[in-house]
Amino acid sequence: GFVAYQDKDKNIFFTSAHVCEPLKGFLIDAKYKKLINYLEHQILTDEIFPDEKVRASYELSPVITITTFYGNVYKINKFLEINKKEDLCAIEVNIPWGKAVEFSETICEYEEVYNMSASDGFYEKDTVPLRRGFINSKIKEQNLGDETFYNVNLYTLEVKPGSSGSAVFNSKGKVCGNINIAYSSNGLSSGASAESLKSFLKKALESK
Repeated sequence: GFVAYQDKDKNIFFTSAHVCEPLKGFLIDAKYKKLINYLEHQILTDEIFPDEKVRASYELSPVITITTFYGNVYKINKFLEINKKEDLCAIEVNIPWGKAVEFSETICEYEEVYNMSASDGFYEKDTVPLRRGFINSKIKEQNLGDETFYNVNLYTLEVKPGSSGSAVFNSKGKVCGNINIAYSSNGLSSGASAESLKSFLKKALESK
């Protein structure tokens, strides 16, 4: 993902909706709460914590974090907005870090573009891979199985799963869109346009 907005108190971080949904479920879904309760009973036992007062002072609390390019880790504060139709998610983090991106003011079409992401899950501190490709035209409706996504950029940019939510920059360093889907077999990928990202940011700011 990437920092879409920043002020003195927080960052708003963008990624894909399909990344956020299971994470959000982990915090609120009843089945995960049952799992946490089960683990507490397994760990907080008389044998490990003989003193009942000490035992009662502990609890397991799941935390979701973001790891930056430099390896710094920040706790997610809350999920601000999720848009399944454009596969977008906005997350709030209470500590500002890095710098918010700038979105392209013009339509990016058939430009050279760049992407930095942990494609296929590959991540090493300070050495996240940088890729180069091209942005093509926009797909108005992209049908994938039972789902339809709207206003989707198509990239000649070869990535693999693990790149979801990452930004796509033009040669001026402006964000033209993001990556939500990788077509590993033909070296293509797709994601939301800059126009969609800017509109989504406006909604996220209104909901915070």
